Amino acid sequence: MRCLHGIGEKRAAAIVAFREAHGPFPGPASLAAVVGPKMAQALRERVVVTPISR
Repeated sequence: MRCLHGIGEKRAAAIVAFREAHGPFPGPASLAAVVGPKMAQALRERVVVTPISR
């Protein structure tokens, strides 16, 4: 399991729900819509977004 400091079960569930409703995140900054701008900035260096193979 991979973990990010500050992302617990509740926030992880919100991230997954957002992604399921709106599709993949285009970049780390787009996490701000779910976790807020301060948390997204704090996570920026530790979040990797890769293209989805369809």
